[in-house]
Amino acid sequence: IFFYSQLLSYGRRLPLHELNARIDAVDAKTVMSAMKQYVYNHCPAIAAVGPIEQLREYNRTRSRMYTITH
Repeated sequence: IFFYSQLLSYGRRLPLHELNARIDAVDAKTVMSAMKQYVYNHCPAIAAVGPIEQLREYNRTRSRMYTITH
């Protein structure tokens, strides 16, 4: 299954040494950049199963996504 995701993403199967190099290249700055681009200040989709009494109101969750970056 992993092979197919590589084929879709890169058009080829990545050699193990290249895959390891890509993983090793990820650092805190890279993760933070991805979070700012894809997570922070975007509307989250929330799903719950079971009792939801303790689930935070959507507007509060959404507002926290904005305040994290400011």
